[in-house]
Formats: sequence, C-alpha cells, structure tokens
Amino acid sequence: MPLVPLQCRDGTASAFERVSETCCLGDGLDPRIEGTVLDPWLLAYESLKRTYGDIEMPGIKVAPSSEAVTTEVLALAAGANTDATGETQMAPVRQPIDMFVFSSFARRDTPGARFYYVIMNIDRHP
Repeated sequence: MPLVPLQCRDGTASAFERVSETCCLGDGLDPRIEGTVLDPWLLAYESLKRTYGDIEMPGIKVAPSSEAVTTEVLALAAGANTDATGETQMAPVRQPIDMFVFSSFARRDTPGARFYYVIMNIDRHP
C-alpha cells in the first residue's frame, strides 16, 4: 500500500517513488505552538495512521489506565519529548512488506537558535 503523496516544505510533492527518500514536511522554532512545527507532525501522524493503521512512538508513554489520548495531546507530547531528548520517532505498528516507513520530529541546535523539524522517511526493500 503506497503512502499518500505529501507536500514537502520546499514545495515539491513527494510520491516516495525512489528506493530511499526523505521529505521535510516543515520546521519551526517552538515545538509547542499550533500552526508551527506541530502542523507538519499532525500531517505525518494522520497520513501514517490513515494509510497503515496503528502508530507506535517509543519515546511517548501513555499510562494503560488513562483515557484515550487525542492526536493533539500526542503532538504536544512529541514536541516536549523532542525538546528534551532531541528526537521523537513514530512508525506504523504493521510495516508494509516492501518498505520501512517512519517519521522523525527532531531538534537541531545551532549557535544562538534551536530549530525543530518533521521528516518522513521511506526505505524501500529491493
């Protein structure tokens, strides 16, 4: 099952047709503000979930006794985790047979600034 084509930050559309491809969905300066880097994270999450089903995020822990967690709460948790650890990844629980698909919400520190970005990765199996 192919991934739904996504709009990369640079304006190109990615159909993920090459053997290995990375698409930067967006970036920003604050991982907690809606309308910045959270929107690309939500796009990645919703695209993966709609295409492949349940999503796992090893860096995010939800208590088994808690109520259902909304996508927006997961986005905020992913942003906070990325701020603290440098990266939060998510991937479909059931991977496609012919590829490995995942998304990263990452942080990059440069002199005087901290940037956050969301990328989608597709690695096709030969």
